[in-house]
Amino acid sequence: MKKIVILLFLLILMSCSKESGSQKSFENFMSTFQSGNEEQIIKISERNFSDNPFNQYLFEDAPFYLKSFKKIKYKIIEVKEDKNAATIKFLIEAPNLSEYSIEPYLKLSTNQLTFSGYNKKEILFQATNAAYSSILARNDLKYIKKELSLNIVKKRGKWVIDENSPDFIEFVSVLIERKTSF
Repeated sequence: MKKIVILLFLLILMSCSKESGSQKSFENFMSTFQSGNEEQIIKISERNFSDNPFNQYLFEDAPFYLKSFKKIKYKIIEVKEDKNAATIKFLIEAPNLSEYSIEPYLKLSTNQLTFSGYNKKEILFQATNAAYSSILARNDLKYIKKELSLNIVKKRGKWVIDENSPDFIEFVSVLIERKTSF
């Protein structure tokens, strides 16, 4: 009898602690970014964004973003799911790269800045990536913290981020730390 009661209790406990499908999808999305794996980030972004800001061109020009993604932290505050739509409220922390936006250019030598030619763009990208990579290695790295809400909708049987979510642009901006007009 005791074993049956314990078994029933465990079954009830397991059924109550199940995550929603939208929450699992969101956590998969975030853990993919936290992995810093370029191919996986591109793949999951193609599924979630119609105008994918996280494409191979971003990572070719600015591979330091992959290091930045590894430093992202988030905590889900609340999930409200109803059939094919959900809202996920969460706290996100990401490196505040705009705090350091002038540093890469201060590190460039006068020769690099006055060099004119085909490789100028490549020299600037290399110097910027090197500077941001060293910034991301700091122990005193500054973070941006935001509480955001995203709508998650089910399309063709898969949960994806709704680009019409009120905080969508701010969410993408936090991930790649571009200033928004908010």
